[in-house]
Amino acid sequence: MINRTGIVETARTWLGTPYLHQASVKNIGSDCLGLIRGVGAELGYLPANLPQIDPRVVGYGSHPYGLMVPLMKEYLDEADRNNPQIGSVLIFRIRDEPQHCAIVSDIKPDGTIYMIHAYQTHPFVVECLIADLWQKRITHIFDYRG
Repeated sequence: MINRTGIVETARTWLGTPYLHQASVKNIGSDCLGLIRGVGAELGYLPANLPQIDPRVVGYGSHPYGLMVPLMKEYLDEADRNNPQIGSVLIFRIRDEPQHCAIVSDIKPDGTIYMIHAYQTHPFVVECLIADLWQKRITHIFDYRG
């Protein structure tokens, strides 16, 4: 069983980490996939040496077309797309294909969802509201394996 509260608490320790493409080092640099890797490794849900085990997690372009969903399916469990939960990993399409990910950090009683993510237009890992624009772009939801 995964510790959803622990996932969010750990992800929040990454807030303020500078955005850096392909990085996954808290307080030094991270991109969206690096945040998922780093939080998962810190909690023992993913191997700390994942970049050496699976070379797909490094060397990807700024638009990792065709990579995000297969990689998540290999290391995480697919969840109900219509039922996000705190600590779930969301996959978004930016243009046509899934290429961005985030961690659900809060769900308010009115259904408002917040996420923690690293995105190239933000200088740091941030926690923010998932606006309608983002909600419409969710393609998959995954959970760390417990």
